[in-house]
Amino acid sequence: MNFLAKVKKYKQIEIQKLEKAQNRFEELFVKNRKYPVFIAEVKPKSPSEGVLYNRNFIKLAQDYENAGVDAISILTDKPSFGGSLELLHEISQSINLPILRKDFIFSKTQIIESLRNHADALLLIVSLLSEQKLSELISFSYDLGIIPVVEVVSEKELNIAIKTGAKIIGVNARNLQTLVIDYDNALKVLKKIPKSITPLLFSGIKTKQDVQQAVMSGAKGILVGTSLLKANDIKSKIKELRSNFIVKICGVKDINSAKNVIKQKPDMIGLNFVPTSIRKIDIKTAKNIAKLAKKQNISIVGVFQNQPLKEVLKAIKIIPLDYVQLHGDEDYCNQIPLPIIKKITLENIDEQIKLYKEEVDIFLVDRPKQGQGPLITGEKIRKLAEKYPLLIAGGLDSQNVANAISEVGRELLGVDVSGGVEHVAGVKDEQLVGYFIQESRREYAKF
Repeated sequence: MNFLAKVKKYKQIEIQKLEKAQNRFEELFVKNRKYPVFIAEVKPKSPSEGVLYNRNFIKLAQDYENAGVDAISILTDKPSFGGSLELLHEISQSINLPILRKDFIFSKTQIIESLRNHADALLLIVSLLSEQKLSELISFSYDLGIIPVVEVVSEKELNIAIKTGAKIIGVNARNLQTLVIDYDNALKVLKKIPKSITPLLFSGIKTKQDVQQAVMSGAKGILVGTSLLKANDIKSKIKELRSNFIVKICGVKDINSAKNVIKQKPDMIGLNFVPTSIRKIDIKTAKNIAKLAKKQNISIVGVFQNQPLKEVLKAIKIIPLDYVQLHGDEDYCNQIPLPIIKKITLENIDEQIKLYKEEVDIFLVDRPKQGQGPLITGEKIRKLAEKYPLLIAGGLDSQNVANAISEVGRELLGVDVSGGVEHVAGVKDEQLVGYFIQESRREYAKF
């Protein structure tokens, strides 16, 4: 073999490896990721808020990184946002996180300069570009290996983004023409994004409940700027927003119990539609409870077991539900238009996870028979919680929940209780609910 033939052979291998390599920003959005991608923003000022931050931006980016964010967004527009390409370049050299460049991008030249200044991704805004230009810039970005994040504010713009080949779409709660935030509209648009596309939510995120609403609406990532930059303690604010620990109170079946539970502000309330359950609820009561709970940003979970798909879809629409929890051998997970919680048991747990992991959002590990068996803890559960979004249930109460959380560890997504907060079967006790929620959150906060 002559020298050039040898060079050609090993260069072909090198090129194959390059073609398979993923962009750092794109790699964040892996399947079965437990928490939404958290993008923190460096934004000196804004047209709506004025000056937001006038200290050391390099240190700010490093503080973001130390606080555990997944990526950083940097405003490089100077007239309206006080940013610059120099700021992007300097920050890229001081941290080891993927960077999204946010600016008003109109040309290929700007995409090239983004790459030269070490951006991993850049923003393309549908309202600024013709369909032809947007399609051209999306393709050019991918050709250069920089990820285009396409911003929309309406369903009409969403359809344009999909048509022009967007793979990651950021729904902006702030309308850039009026600078007004409409969070509810943004959530509606998020829900319309096809599963083949990665949805993000921009703007308007101030609380943990805002994050949960975004995730419930399908967001795989959130971008937070103003609320971080205005916080007295940025690290604590990030910790607050990233804390996705869930306390679920299940089996609420009457209005009085619901009111007692809602006062204690759990993250989720489970409504049981299984015909044989002592906690079975009717549609009318469920609808009234959901209305009360959603005023407090509490998610509603409908619990079913081997019931016809049409019955599940009816409850989703009428109540409406935020999550569907399945306790049987259902084969219609991919036909449910909401996030799914799937009950599994310790027996053959690996096989159950393998069977459902592509279609299920959260696994609920419970005992095979209600009221029987040990608590769901131990090394195996801890390792599973490190890999998958996991709730534990079965025999929990305010006396043992802290120990259960401690044994499973910080990767546990949350806890689920029903009988453990009742003196009478099916009737929730406000004091027991309060103790359970307090002990759960207190223990998890130790991590």
